[in-house]
Amino acid sequence: MNSERLPVDGKEDVETVTCTCGHKIFDGEVIRSRCVKVFESKALCRCKKWVSVPVLYLPY
Repeated sequence: MNSERLPVDGKEDVETVTCTCGHKIFDGEVIRSRCVKVFESKALCRCKKWVSVPVLYLPY
């Protein structure tokens, strides 16, 4: 799993998450997966690996 930091307008640096197969799971704003284990902070990649992603809950 590769990760890098991207600057985001008005926010702290957000980490992007890429699976070992090369698919970008988290782009700093959106988790790009149909299946997400919220309590475990993992998302299912298209190569069928579970990848750790940052999950944040913001009450509005």
